[in-house]
Amino acid sequence: MIYRYSFSFSNRIVKAREQGFTEVVCSSGGNAGLATAYSAMQLGMNCHIVVTRRTPSDVCECIRSYGATVEIFGDVWEEANSQAIKRTTISKTSYLVHPFDHPVLWQVFAL
Repeated sequence: MIYRYSFSFSNRIVKAREQGFTEVVCSSGGNAGLATAYSAMQLGMNCHIVVTRRTPSDVCECIRSYGATVEIFGDVWEEANSQAIKRTTISKTSYLVHPFDHPVLWQVFAL
């Protein structure tokens, strides 16, 4: 399951790179951030993960170990997600990778 999960993020990162984006941004409580950071590292893309204050520090360190920057923002995922959206709205080179609202993920978890 985890391989299919990471693949769905890799697929979106490849598409972002093909469209000229230089950074991917994802809000996360942990798992999506890990998958996005790992996929971005493998594909040579810059990555910025926005997590909540409740995200365990070891998860944040693991995300950083994949070369991503970690921004701690808000107490709940909705606040972190708003910050991620804001970051991609301000930057013309950042692409928002939603942690769960994407048809590729729906197909992965429907199997």
